[in-house]
Amino acid sequence: MFSSSYLIFSAINYLLKSTYFFKKRITNRVLAIFCGHFSFGLIILSISINILYESKLEFNGKKGEYAANKDLKAILKDIRFARSKNYYRQIAEFSVQDANNHKVVLKPENRFYMVENVLSQEADIFSYISHDLYGIMSKVDNETIHAEIYYKPMMSFI
Repeated sequence: MFSSSYLIFSAINYLLKSTYFFKKRITNRVLAIFCGHFSFGLIILSISINILYESKLEFNGKKGEYAANKDLKAILKDIRFARSKNYYRQIAEFSVQDANNHKVVLKPENRFYMVENVLSQEADIFSYISHDLYGIMSKVDNETIHAEIYYKPMMSFI
């Protein structure tokens, strides 16, 4: 994180010095060097923050039950089954609250494609500028849902 912060501030310093604090016009060369170094520093910083502060909540429960950790609280509101033209769907509806008290509804699905005889998981993602929340449902045993809900900071910058 230190190295990426140093790269970002060095790029800003380079831009300011090259333009005499914007008294001089920005040349294409200066702009290209600034954008390349600043964006590389930003992506390394974003990846570092994402790895350090990501959180995972494992949910095993029935309708109306909840699971929580220090960053997330999830309540299973509903389980629905539906049929589409070429697949069956199991839909779990979670009400998720993050550490900043933002509440979202996530609806991850399991899909069974009849022709291919294949089961696939469909994640549901809700994006903020600062972080993403997403849920994946692994399986349904009778009325018990097995799912994972993730808090991933800085995903928009990656």
